[in-house]
Amino acid sequence: IPKEVLHKYPSTLLHSLEGMPDLDWEKLMKLQCKDGSFLFSPSSTAFALMQTKDEGCSRYLSGIVRRFSGG
Repeated sequence: IPKEVLHKYPSTLLHSLEGMPDLDWEKLMKLQCKDGSFLFSPSSTAFALMQTKDEGCSRYLSGIVRRFSGG
């Protein structure tokens, strides 16, 4: 799938963001779910947080940690 498509439309590739180089985060952030995640993927969301410092990503991940008592 071309990166132009990845940056425009939600797909299962959003589950694998941590394995993709040279992402356009400004475009990808438009595909973020309302809960702050990227298709409910903790790993992709954590990678997005590391790259962008987005508060929505942080809230989503903090919620998971709370829900599962830290792990």
